[in-house]
Amino acid sequence: MCWFIHLIVHPNGKLAAAETFLRATVARHKLYLRGAYPDGLAITNGHCSCDLVVPNGIKAPVAECLDELVQAEAVKSVQVGWLFGDEMPAETKVERLSIGDFMERNAVQQLTFEIWYRVNAPEKYLRRRGW
Repeated sequence: MCWFIHLIVHPNGKLAAAETFLRATVARHKLYLRGAYPDGLAITNGHCSCDLVVPNGIKAPVAECLDELVQAEAVKSVQVGWLFGDEMPAETKVERLSIGDFMERNAVQQLTFEIWYRVNAPEKYLRRRGW
């Protein structure tokens, strides 16, 4: 059995624009996608996510990729969760965080596996409104 980091990308408009940005961003960080968009994907090293997970968080390449995804205009929010095995975490456990809070908690390893984190960038919407 291996660790897998699962993603659900919620588009801000068209699915195709979000998927194109997602695939380009993941490739730029030298990561791989497994699964079908938009139903659910796993970010891997080409096989699994074992070397991308730390005890209570995710390693820098994945966190930086997530930060880039959430900041994109084509993406509304991203759900991320990791667990031991290739099944996705239960939808009943969802915690909403801004990307800033997620990155802070990840840096000090205060995140938990087997839970979904729905991450967004609220400042992106404030910028759009000119605030």
